[in-house]
Amino acid sequence: MTKLLTLLGLAKKAGRLAVGTENTIESVRKGKSFLVVASESVSDGTKKIISDKTAFYKTQAVFIPVDTVTFGKAFGKTATACVSINDKGFADAVRKLLGGN
Repeated sequence: MTKLLTLLGLAKKAGRLAVGTENTIESVRKGKSFLVVASESVSDGTKKIISDKTAFYKTQAVFIPVDTVTFGKAFGKTATACVSINDKGFADAVRKLLGGN
């Protein structure tokens, strides 16, 4: 999980992430998002919002086993529910780390 959080931190520094639920949903709506990564510990309401929006706009969403505080620290925040990866290369690298295609 450390490699994944480090990669997401690099994507943030490169300006390729939208951090937070509102920013993530906005990226998904605008068609900028290649992948949404969210903490499994978010509320059921937030999970539903993320799942519904990503399904509607045909964007993949993955929930990782990290609490929101640990997830947020990777981006210099106190707590973060989700991020949108707005770069195909970073999204592909994250999928590879998660064991996907």
